[in-house]
Order: sequence, then structure tokens, then C-alpha cells
Amino acid sequence: MALAQTQLERRYGRALQVLQHALDSSESIDWTVWYTTLLLALFELLETSSHRAWIFHSQGAKHILLNLGPNNIKSDYEKILLAAQCQILTVEATFFNRDCFLSNPAWQKALQTTITYDSKIPDRSEPVVTMWATAACAPELFKRATEAILDHHPPDRIAELADELSALLDRYTSWREKWEASLVRDDFPVPHDPTTTLATAGPTIYPQFLAFWALTNRFLLAIQPHKAPFAETNAMDAALRILEFDRLRQTDSVIDRCRTFSVSIGRSIAQTTTEWTMQQNISHEWGTIEPAVFLRWNTLLGRTTHEEA
Repeated sequence: MALAQTQLERRYGRALQVLQHALDSSESIDWTVWYTTLLLALFELLETSSHRAWIFHSQGAKHILLNLGPNNIKSDYEKILLAAQCQILTVEATFFNRDCFLSNPAWQKALQTTITYDSKIPDRSEPVVTMWATAACAPELFKRATEAILDHHPPDRIAELADELSALLDRYTSWREKWEASLVRDDFPVPHDPTTTLATAGPTIYPQFLAFWALTNRFLLAIQPHKAPFAETNAMDAALRILEFDRLRQTDSVIDRCRTFSVSIGRSIAQTTTEWTMQQNISHEWGTIEPAVFLRWNTLLGRTTHEEA
């Protein structure tokens, strides 16, 4: 058994080397490489013993997307794979503190072309694609907010960033106004509602929306604690709804594993809300939240505060 395991590991290692060689050579990129990288990312996502390996494997798909370019997402295969990678790439950029290239206008346009109105493909439905297209714009702002807090940026730059975060919240609000009623009515539990059952609390884009809504409010509070009076309330309300949804779906299903990131966001906010609420009433010479408080939350969240390659 041990010998067979060793041989399997060697073959797996050789397969990864061949895949890496193909990724390094743009001439070798074809649909076989596409599907291999996607399957590896999905395998690691479902393997609960590996927390971040799925993100590393997603780099192969990212490399291929960049080689294809936004103007070449034309066939249904390309649209399927772009839609499939959008969530992974956005979450990856958020937790690794780096920009997400999908925020580029050309890629935003490409994402819109993946929308299908066939109810049999929910991952390419309008509410799902438009939510992730909006969320893809968040990592860059989170990264800049992190730099502003830790490097003590001047007030004018912080004010400009606060305006951009507020504009992103406006986009989320527009999405919420358009889609919340149908999503909540059909699928999403109301906290502590005795009539809510597992059958009516099915998987939906809504908790993922709540996760990014909560994060964006948190970062707005972080850079301007005295000028965002409702940000922590908004973040905490979203966190509680995420956690209630998770409580109602305590199973070992694939969907629960895919929801891990939103639950970690909800828990990190719930566990630090007292300290963050107090920060709104404390005067700091640099104008942002206290860096140590910000760093503690990021550590709890599992988000790095320096850009990872």
C-alpha cells in the first residue's frame, strides 16, 4: 500500500510538472489545460484538509484567462469557464490582499456576456454574474484601504478612497434592491424565524452578497471611523444573517464547503464588533481605525495584510 501511494504521488508530481510546462508556454494552452486546471482547483476546494491549495491551483486558470484576453471570451466553453473562475479569483484576491483583474472594464464587459436566462444554469444567471462582477471591484479597494491604515496615508487620499468604497456600496445597494426580494422570499432564512426550514433555506448567491456587503462596510469604517456611523451596524447585521444561514445548513455538503469564506467573514465580524464599535468613539491622530485593531481582525479573518505573489 505504501509503495502504491509513493508511485501515485510521483505520477501526480509529474502530471503537475507537465501542466506547469503547458501553462508556461502559451502555445500549449488548449481546452485540455483549461479543464485540468479547473478540475484541480475544484478538487482542492472540496478537499477539507487543504485550506488554500485550491486557490493556488486556480492560478493556472487565471494565467489562461489573461492569455485569452477579455475580447476572446466568445464561445460557450469560454463563458462557462470565466463564470466558474470569477468567484475563485475574487475570493483569492480578497484574502491575498491584491487586485483582481476582473475589475478591468473590458473584463467586466466579458462577464456580462456570460449571463444566461436559462434557469437550468443558475451560476450564470443575471443576479449571480452581476453580484460577482461587482464583488470583483472590491479587492483593489480593500488593498488600498489596508495600505492607507498601515502606512498612515494623508487625509485627502483617505477621503478619496472612502468615496470609492461608498460608491461600491451604492452598487451593492442597487443589486440588493433589484434581487433581494426574490432571493429572500424563495431561499433565504430570516434569523430566528420559527417557520424557516432547511427546505426553504437552500443555497443562493445572497449569503455571498452579504459577505462582500459586510466587508465593504468594515473597510469603510476602518478608514473613516468617525464618518461612517452605520457601517458597523450594516456589517454586523449581515454577519448575523450569514451565521444564521450557516446554522440552518449544518451539513457536510459540497455547498457548505464552498460557503466557508462567507462564514469566516461573518464570524470574524461578530467576534470583533465590540472593539470596532468602540473605535468609532475614539479619536486617533491618523484618522483611521487603530492599526493594531485592524490587524487583529485580519488575522482572525485569515486575510493577509501584505500582497502575496
